[in-house]
Amino acid sequence: MFDSIYSSPVTTSEFFIMAAVAVVAGFIYSWIMSFKVRSTKRFFIVTSLIPFVVAAVITFVNGNIGAGVAIGGAFGLIRFRSAQGSS
Repeated sequence: MFDSIYSSPVTTSEFFIMAAVAVVAGFIYSWIMSFKVRSTKRFFIVTSLIPFVVAAVITFVNGNIGAGVAIGGAFGLIRFRSAQGSS
């Protein structure tokens, strides 16, 4: 039953639909968070685009959610192990 879902490649129209839904969901999330957290415009933009980046990474690894999470974890490790800049 799941073979047809996971073995078919992602078409261009499916990718753009996924991108649009992810960006809209990100903006809704950022808008809701703007009431709770006093933040900058940059924070709003970053939190709006995170769902798109996660969805794109999962799509690029052919829909394998485990591989997508592993790649996201690797990106997180790289971010937190890098040297912090001075203020």
